[in-house]
Amino acid sequence: MEITKPDSPGYDKAREMVNKRIDQRPSAILTCASVSDVQAAIAMTKRDGKKARIRAGRHSYEGFSIGGPDTYVIDVSPLNHLDIDKTTQTAWVGGGSQLYYDVYQPLWDGGQYTIPGGSCPTVSVGGLVSGGGFSFSGRKFGLTCDSVTAIQIVTGDGQLRTIDENHCQDLFWGCRGGGNGNFGVITGYQFKLYPASDVVLYQIDWPWQQNNIASICKAWAAMVANTSKELMTFLRFSAGDKGPILSSFGQYYGDQKDLETIVDGYFGKFCHNTISFETVSNIDAVRHWGGIKTKSRPLNAPHFMLHHDTLGSPTEPEGGNPVKFVFHDGGYFKASSIMLDRFFNDAELQYLYQIINEHNDTHTFIVLDSQQNGYSSALAPDYNAYAHRQAIASVQIYTSWTDPKQTQQHIDLVENIRKNLTGAGKGAYRNYGDTLIPDWQTAYYGDHYQRLQLVKQRYDSDNLFCYEQSISP
Repeated sequence: MEITKPDSPGYDKAREMVNKRIDQRPSAILTCASVSDVQAAIAMTKRDGKKARIRAGRHSYEGFSIGGPDTYVIDVSPLNHLDIDKTTQTAWVGGGSQLYYDVYQPLWDGGQYTIPGGSCPTVSVGGLVSGGGFSFSGRKFGLTCDSVTAIQIVTGDGQLRTIDENHCQDLFWGCRGGGNGNFGVITGYQFKLYPASDVVLYQIDWPWQQNNIASICKAWAAMVANTSKELMTFLRFSAGDKGPILSSFGQYYGDQKDLETIVDGYFGKFCHNTISFETVSNIDAVRHWGGIKTKSRPLNAPHFMLHHDTLGSPTEPEGGNPVKFVFHDGGYFKASSIMLDRFFNDAELQYLYQIINEHNDTHTFIVLDSQQNGYSSALAPDYNAYAHRQAIASVQIYTSWTDPKQTQQHIDLVENIRKNLTGAGKGAYRNYGDTLIPDWQTAYYGDHYQRLQLVKQRYDSDNLFCYEQSISP
């Protein structure tokens, strides 16, 4: 175990988070390369009377994985192993594994497998799975946490437990959708694997015209409601250097001609700026959405699609051993979310049009990703701790900046957008953490919160693992 304290060389680098808005100084960062290291870190935290925060990829939007002087950070980023079992079509993945180099690429190389995971290359599976896990294959294969078949976790008593549907069922239930550093240190996940078949990518953007926006948005909502789970589709309102843009993009498991017919059926009557379709391998789709350039395929997702450009777009080395990247050169950002019970009405769409117009000098977007009629929607509401299976879409509200003097105005912007749109849905996505959500227990976890408290009481009654929005015993 490597111990980094405030007087240690490299402490400031070690405490750095993806979001520069987060500036915390924990008493120590305990970097663990084995289960025994994790057990020693937990023992040291308890001995010294500190609280524990668990960190893997440093992407916690509100810095829940870093803390102040009363905390020790247990960092599991070295736990990045991957072991494929072709007989059972499963793989064990280390809790600190980053999505691209540690998971997607090795799964592809080991048999052209995949799992439904996020697009950002350096996000860790630990944080992603714990809160649910959205992906470009989410409607077809479900949430990332829905593909987890077993978990290895070290609880506050220092015990390593392998949990699944037959062992510690309550803890296994809670760690998939409600884990998020609440119950212990997860050192590994076992995933069900899927064949990484070719997919069709599409992207389309329209002129920013008020009289068309509502009609296009309603057409998108109709497409989500009436197409099969093979299509994962997004709708995005964005401001920034390119001017206001309304766009849609997504990924389809099927024939390119079929997708072209679907898109034309819903959007063909609207004049667009650009439209494209492309059939690619699964790993090239991962690179596309992650903004990863390679020598053989020099593509990069346009900046209006996702927010990786804010954090720094990586380039895969052209030769030699791959070097994992961590986004240390990004800026400040603030985000929030809404889980939609219904699609936006005319007044809400008019508000979105106005807010993008008024703040087009900022890097701000509101993006909706389709949830309705997908794999996840068909599972029982209490299949695991994820509480929003009946949502028709999730909404991420996001803004970024580079001048720290602008911090409060951007925080206010996101909060005002959230407040003005919550009539369409009261829920929120835990992985887009927001400390300004008033009743976060219900927003994140719905009716599952009390059950999660019972899990917490059983496995961490002393509340060793805690932060601003952690589950209380």
